[in-house]
Amino acid sequence: MLRIALSVLIMLSALPFAATARRATLSDVRAAEVQRPAATSTAPPQARTPSPVPTPTPARQPDTPDNAPRPTSPPRSVAPPPTATDTPEPPPGTGIDLVIATRGDHRLPHDITLDSSIRRYSWGKHGTEDNKALPDDNNTVAPWLVVQRDESQLDLDLDVRFNIRNIRCYSYQPSTGRWIEIYSGLPGWMVSSDLSTAGDYVPISPTVEGDGSYSFDIPTERALHMSSGVWQPEISESDGILTVVDARLIGSDVGEARIAVAPGADFRTGDDDRTTNQSGFGHLGLLTSQWTSYPMLSSALSDDEIRANPPPF
Repeated sequence: MLRIALSVLIMLSALPFAATARRATLSDVRAAEVQRPAATSTAPPQARTPSPVPTPTPARQPDTPDNAPRPTSPPRSVAPPPTATDTPEPPPGTGIDLVIATRGDHRLPHDITLDSSIRRYSWGKHGTEDNKALPDDNNTVAPWLVVQRDESQLDLDLDVRFNIRNIRCYSYQPSTGRWIEIYSGLPGWMVSSDLSTAGDYVPISPTVEGDGSYSFDIPTERALHMSSGVWQPEISESDGILTVVDARLIGSDVGEARIAVAPGADFRTGDDDRTTNQSGFGHLGLLTSQWTSYPMLSSALSDDEIRANPPPF
């Protein structure tokens, strides 16, 4: 009995030591696990390749006619090729060739661009031949001229004046085969007008230059319109009218001015405006600092017939 009790006491006294030893062993294991270095790979690390960023696909452009790819920069603006009907060769400088080249039937574009409000008319783009022969209800001819600004300079204040020294007119008599003089001199009727030259007439007075020629201010947003002011002599036949204006610009801004003059003519019956029939509207030729002759031909004669029997130009 005493032996059994002694054994129990020995066992109880050993328990705290065992527990302490057990806890120490677990702590050591945990510490060893925390301090254990991470395993390293012997293979070198691979660099990560980023995924490509998607780009939008442009809409396909149609190929040019030769199937070449389109350029990335904007193409240079190219004017459309001229056509034989609408854009003939530039007129020669002088003489009968100029008279023929600028006649309305050839539709030579004016030297300036008129305001859009009048470009819808044929005469707003080129000369015209409206009545090539004397209408039955007319018996005289009134030569005239108009002065117009390019649309880019309608409201531009320029130091220039229109200078004219002569307007003359001839009519072709088919019975005699001759050109007869209708008028030669300075204008007798002078106004500024709206851009159509058909209304809003305001009388103007010329400045008489030292050589006897007339000069005029050229108002902004308006045109100049002038005529012989004399409706004689009376005629009974005509197969063609030629009007010629000798004119130039004077002033310090002539070099930059885009101002043009066009001769013209009306068939009339005395002073009766109700029977006026336009013979033709001339080509608007650019005015310069040099005296230049500007013609308007409207005629039933062909170009070859005009060359064979030229007017006094």
